[in-house]
Amino acid sequence: MDAKRVESGPAPAGAGDDGDDESRLRAAVADAMARLAAGDRQAVWALHEVAAPDVERIVRAECRRIDLRLPAEDVAGLVLDAVIELGDIAASWDPEGALPWVWAHRRIRGLVHREAGTFASALDEEHDRAAEAERPGPVEDPLQVLDAV
Repeated sequence: MDAKRVESGPAPAGAGDDGDDESRLRAAVADAMARLAAGDRQAVWALHEVAAPDVERIVRAECRRIDLRLPAEDVAGLVLDAVIELGDIAASWDPEGALPWVWAHRRIRGLVHREAGTFASALDEEHDRAAEAERPGPVEDPLQVLDAV
């Protein structure tokens, strides 16, 4: 039995418009990023229009990963902040490479972490009482304290 060889490459014409959608997306992103790199700050809105769904997925995934629950308004704000940050580094982006939000996903994740700040769960009172009971009484000799550690 002969195995058929499948060639990879662009889809044949009429095979669906996924390739057209990808081409349109890449063209819109490249245009917005080029305008941003040239100093047109208004192009951030064009980038936001095409990038927001993908950037939002990255933001929400990172929020889930670190168990950060944010209201929809805060997520939308982080998405806009991420798009603005993508615009700030637009001159470094290569249009032939990955899409900007893939290329700079660590920056986007960093925004989520800056939003979260430093967080920790509060210890309960029972834990506080147990810790207090385990503490030794006052020690006058500093060497005893060091030896106890």
